[in-house]
Amino acid sequence: MQCKRIFIFLFSALVLFSITSCRKRVPAQSGLIGTIAIGPCTFRIPAMAYVANKNAVANQGRNIIWVCGGKKLRENGGYSIIFLEPGAEIVSKGGGNTIYAKSGSKIDSRGGGDVIYYESGTNIVNLKGGSEQLVECPSLIFDYSLAPENGCR
Repeated sequence: MQCKRIFIFLFSALVLFSITSCRKRVPAQSGLIGTIAIGPCTFRIPAMAYVANKNAVANQGRNIIWVCGGKKLRENGGYSIIFLEPGAEIVSKGGGNTIYAKSGSKIDSRGGGDVIYYESGTNIVNLKGGSEQLVECPSLIFDYSLAPENGCR
């Protein structure tokens, strides 16, 4: 349990850093603190998430991206928070990302340092960075209550 507390603290620090570095205007009512990790293997998609409903490339990093099924994200900047729906795919080259992957999604992690929460049935390939942290969840739950209205649903 002590490791989980430390990890959650580090994850919280990453989220705080993401807010201060985000170029997208964030409305005051959609604060991010405490809204992503709401329970073990239960994560809320924030209102400020970018919806990747077509293939996308993120070069600058420090993004929050919700990738829809059947779409592919190339993340080159690093330190992003990524939600993968079933059938979604990520190629992570920047490293240091936190990735939440539903069963049926695919993760190609090449940059190192990614933290990956995943369900059984997630295809994880090319762990070339060597410092990834894998957390298998019996059931990974996304809370869509704050997610962008025109998201992946």
